[in-house]
Amino acid sequence: MNDSRPIRAKSGTNHEGTSAHNRRVMIDALRINGALSRADLARATRLTKQTVSNIIEELERDGLVSSQEAVRRGRGQPSTPYGLVPEGAFAIGLQIDRHVTRAVAVDLVGSVLVRDEASLPPGGPSNGTKVILDLVASVRSKLAGIVQQSEKRLVGLGAAMPGPFGVAGSGDDPWMMETWQKFPLLETLTAGTGLDVGLQNDAAAAATAERMVGAAHGLDHAVCLFVGYGIGAGLILNGELYRGTNGNAGEIGMALLFADGKSTPLEHRASLASLYQHLSIDPADPGLYARINDLSLRVDQRIHA
Repeated sequence: MNDSRPIRAKSGTNHEGTSAHNRRVMIDALRINGALSRADLARATRLTKQTVSNIIEELERDGLVSSQEAVRRGRGQPSTPYGLVPEGAFAIGLQIDRHVTRAVAVDLVGSVLVRDEASLPPGGPSNGTKVILDLVASVRSKLAGIVQQSEKRLVGLGAAMPGPFGVAGSGDDPWMMETWQKFPLLETLTAGTGLDVGLQNDAAAAATAERMVGAAHGLDHAVCLFVGYGIGAGLILNGELYRGTNGNAGEIGMALLFADGKSTPLEHRASLASLYQHLSIDPADPGLYARINDLSLRVDQRIHA
């Protein structure tokens, strides 16, 4: 337990029928702050001590938290801190981009245990979904090789892909993965993996990860700038992801800027895709990053100008 800084946590609710919400609130508090006592959790989440005790007992039975050595503070009774059990639960993270798909397996505290990637073939989801499902199956198999009981504790799959979502495109806009967005991706992933599946735009997913275990860990407010094929941002406000309409809050790629005498979307000037175009590099090239690194090391004026 850390007494040197305030405990950061969302507020729970003492109303009936909110047990699942309160469990998430307490797990999140333990992930952000580390081990906490029941009294600390009650103060931070504004839940009653009885509610906290009941949930802690449930989480302990489910193998998600464990008690640690009692700590004495001052003259009062010693308190028992509780911390997350990393191997208590696992999840798969999946990124789908225009030419590549990546997958990771993480434990309850967000540590990456397995990571892998595969190139996506041309043809959109009709050809790409098998590659994605094979990649997820491979990551699950590797995770099972590390943790024998991982399949029993695999809670779901979180998928991320470029936005914006819910915006009509022209049908051939290279900056939007419109074919993928129109495809029943959630249903296909659910059927193909047998897992609960969620979907976010990639910038929002990055912001969520940064808040949980990265640079925005423990912060109430943050902006995560995501530079990929395009460019976007994820917003953390009051300790939570701000989604906006269709999950598109922070979707700055199509914001207009004035350059060379005309208006142009930001991501046409500030993104990896604009860099690929500038360097005349095929974004589907398997050796893409090695080529860019080589150009940088050779002080290519197209990069350093």
